Amino acid sequence: MLHHNPASAASASYKAAGFTQRFEDLVKSRDHRSRGMSRSVTAAEACDLAAKLRRTIDGTADDAALLRVLAHNPEVLRLAERDDGGELGFVAYLPLNARGYAAMLDGGFQPRDPDTALLCRAGERPVAAFIWCAYAPGQFVAAVAAMTAHFEEVVPGGVTMFTRAATPSAARLFESIGFVQAVDFFPGIEPDVLVVFPAHAQPVRATPAAAVRPGQVRTRIARTIEDTMKVFAIRSATFIADQSCPYDEEFDGNDFCGAHLLGEIDGEPAGCIRVRFFGDFVKLERLAVRPEFRKSSLAFKLVRAAIDYARTKGFRTMYGHARHDLVAFWSRFGFRVVEDRPTFRFSDVDYVEMIGEISASPQPVGLACSPYELIRPEGAWDVPGPLDRSAARSSGRPRVGVTPNCSA
Repeated sequence: MLHHNPASAASASYKAAGFTQRFEDLVKSRDHRSRGMSRSVTAAEACDLAAKLRRTIDGTADDAALLRVLAHNPEVLRLAERDDGGELGFVAYLPLNARGYAAMLDGGFQPRDPDTALLCRAGERPVAAFIWCAYAPGQFVAAVAAMTAHFEEVVPGGVTMFTRAATPSAARLFESIGFVQAVDFFPGIEPDVLVVFPAHAQPVRATPAAAVRPGQVRTRIARTIEDTMKVFAIRSATFIADQSCPYDEEFDGNDFCGAHLLGEIDGEPAGCIRVRFFGDFVKLERLAVRPEFRKSSLAFKLVRAAIDYARTKGFRTMYGHARHDLVAFWSRFGFRVVEDRPTFRFSDVDYVEMIGEISASPQPVGLACSPYELIRPEGAWDVPGPLDRSAARSSGRPRVGVTPNCSA
């Protein structure tokens, strides 16, 4: 049996898990007081632990299902112990592969009798994880502190985690940790499922525009023709109508060479920013907010979202051109005026060059990611896309009329 000691520091994966800061602080403080350990269990121990759980909670998977899952992946059930060997509690999780993730989102995942074809084996990188059960009465924080080192094996780099609350007190506990209603993001999921996203994720709520709360400010990547038209309309109203910029100077031939972030207030297109990528730096430009929305916080949210987006793509340096009267604004985000570079002018306005450093993303998009992450819609690498769902199709035969070796 492998023993894991978290005393050296909580794993990067635990820190990237997206838990609330309060909960992380509690775990950290507990980790300093009692180091603890976690270990895998034998089949007999697993059945004993499940029997203990059933005395408290109804609906627990039976021993046959538990043993079948343990035979598939012996690491899914972890026992947390104090330094003196006393039991703190146990946690069981189900590491989901691409098919398992798709089944979870479509409401087809059955936690009481999980299909092992939807689960990763030990050592395989999961696409997501389902917390099957967590039992540590009165000692939950201590148990998690003992298990933090194992997070690197459970959710390497941080992945989306799902669970269900078996009791109202469990629901309150999960909410305090950072879990939220999954149906707000995934309309097809079972209504009682909870989700917590990795800290680096930018999840998009699946809320229709008509249901947006009054005053709600949202930012997102423009991915469709309609989104791009909204961006162009905002810039036309801002730069051409409000600032008398000539058309061919505003629409400069670079709009289909970069990415656009769209900002909305109460569902109304209100602002945008363009991001272009150059080797080892990213350029932020064309920040625009319609005149009627300039008293809102949208400009700040757009810049922060653009920086987070660039960090996730692995960039560490940002660059831009600022009007003299907006140098202070851009300085809030870490930009500084480039020394020994002259002021320059275009569209009848003077500008200075500004540059800044971006802190490293805990989990940038790169070759270490799963292939499914790299073919998801831009900026939504933590949310499964159409090709994740296609992985759930079990037939290996190509569909009629579809070339089997098409690339993604």
